[in-house]
Amino acid sequence: MLKAMGLVAILGISLSSSHAQGNELIVMGPIKASQLAGVVTDRAGTPMENVLVSSFDCKADEFRGMPDFKPLEKVASDEHGRFHLNWSKSNTVCVQFQSLGMNLLQIQVKKSLFSKELHPKLTPGT
Repeated sequence: MLKAMGLVAILGISLSSSHAQGNELIVMGPIKASQLAGVVTDRAGTPMENVLVSSFDCKADEFRGMPDFKPLEKVASDEHGRFHLNWSKSNTVCVQFQSLGMNLLQIQVKKSLFSKELHPKLTPGT
């Protein structure tokens, strides 16, 4: 019984420390956009610098997130939170936003000429 309680305590520490790093995966979409560009902010609307933004292929079906993927392109947001990626050959692509202490955000994006740019908001890890 003590061994089981010790294991739970260890797992509890591991789980809470992984949440403190912001590893929770948040999935959104599909969202229509004319370009894979925009401004990434925190939930207060403050632009975030050095957010790693990656695009990757994903099916046009219902997207449920993809923890492991091969990036097509990676960029870091600038001092104003701006980022720009190129469209792949597909009209549907997924984009991940990653920053230390924040939850991972993945968005399925469908190309639409009459839509605006992206405005993702990152939330702190818990």
